[in-house]
Amino acid sequence: MSIRSFVLGVAFTLATSSVLHAQEELVQPEEIFATDGVISDTLTLAISPITVAGMTLTSRLYNGTCPGPTYRLHRGELLRVLLKNQLPPNPDQDSADQGNYPQRLNTTNLHTHGLNVSPSDSSDNVLLEILPGTDFQFHIQLPADHATGTYWYHPHHHTSTYGQVVSGLAGTIIVEDVNDPLVTDPALLAIEDRILVFSSFQFDSATNTLPYPVRNTSATTAFSPYGNLTDTPVLVNGMIGPKITMRPGEIQRWRMINATYEKNIDVRFVKIIEGDTTAVITQAIANDGLYFNSMKPTSHEIIPTGARLDVLISAPSEPGTYEMIVLTRDRQLVAEPDSQIVTIVVAGDPVVPAMAMPSTLPIPIAQGDIRDEEITAAERSRSVLETLQISLRTPR
Repeated sequence: MSIRSFVLGVAFTLATSSVLHAQEELVQPEEIFATDGVISDTLTLAISPITVAGMTLTSRLYNGTCPGPTYRLHRGELLRVLLKNQLPPNPDQDSADQGNYPQRLNTTNLHTHGLNVSPSDSSDNVLLEILPGTDFQFHIQLPADHATGTYWYHPHHHTSTYGQVVSGLAGTIIVEDVNDPLVTDPALLAIEDRILVFSSFQFDSATNTLPYPVRNTSATTAFSPYGNLTDTPVLVNGMIGPKITMRPGEIQRWRMINATYEKNIDVRFVKIIEGDTTAVITQAIANDGLYFNSMKPTSHEIIPTGARLDVLISAPSEPGTYEMIVLTRDRQLVAEPDSQIVTIVVAGDPVVPAMAMPSTLPIPIAQGDIRDEEITAAERSRSVLETLQISLRTPR
């Protein structure tokens, strides 16, 4: 680590402490809903300033924000997104192809992570190349039987994905439970959502921006193509150390998305009343957009890169202060030294009557889990088919 990176890390730590004392309320991303079964929106990808812990970075952002807008659809609806790539021209656009090495950093596309939709044409097509200075109209049609749940979107152009994701390019897609015949418990539909998108920027501390990758320099290697970069702390909806206020007796559904580039997010729920750090039990209800068979009591979960976790948070009847501790772990799940705190403040008038937890969850897949006997039957069928094929090929 360079002296500059060390100093920047200390600066972020100090700035984080001051933000925690300020305890700003968590800001929800802009939400966009369908009209007559269609969402029509424009995502403008451009170089924009963003302030993180009192420091202004220059980054690649959707509509100048991190995260981008949240798209809320029902099954069978259409997501139309006009992606306007207003990034500068690639300095290496006409250079020889470098294979898997990062290159053409400002070429992009749009991937809807987790959706069961077409990967072709103007849908979720990760082979598209949208060059700087050009626009592309996406048409992403949800099937009528699509699973409800939490999904997200981000760029996925080969050789520029990493550089764009560490710039904060991400947003949420929610396929709504309303009007889904599998969702039968009214208590689940009555619970308010909170969206928590975890992200982390990387940048060159000399310029406060992400440099273009240049091969074979004294500062770059095959495993560090951008040189010696500085990481921001993990952000929640672009914020450090926000607070979430709940009323006594209220239940909220937290839809958490790990949109970092390679960090595993480790979340723990604890009390902090008069020094009491007892674990607080929440109810995990869904993972990667699919409901569990039943609610899973938990106070500690790890959310891998790209994954989503939905939990139900139940505020007690007595006012108080709680914490969600956000740790990060590397690819080997080794804990990293930094952590963030999301403060949960239970205050205000109680919810009367107190909200009820759902008694049942929707069936995660209409056909249910794959059973052992189905696998055995499939293997038996394959064996019969192979025997028949051999028999047909044998000369008589």
